[in-house]
Amino acid sequence: MAVGDVVSATYAGANNFQPAVGIECIILHANLVGGAGNFGLTDGVNVGAQYMGNWQNVNNFGLGGMLIARIPINNTVYFTSTTSGGYSGIQIK
Repeated sequence: MAVGDVVSATYAGANNFQPAVGIECIILHANLVGGAGNFGLTDGVNVGAQYMGNWQNVNNFGLGGMLIARIPINNTVYFTSTTSGGYSGIQIK
């Protein structure tokens, strides 16, 4: 991967996105399916300490919640989700 590359995934069930050591990314969009669960940041120990919401359905596509933001992540503090969903962003370092 290189700076400017898109990072994205869809997943079934709980998921973590932890970049390799020395890589930094910004999550620009995240969503949950079905209205239950949370997503946010973790350091692998303090799981859920910085969760950013538990949204209800926001449109007719069944997405449980959408977050549009700029969330910087790296190998130490990274993105986590408790249920099915997806995310997208870009690599910045």
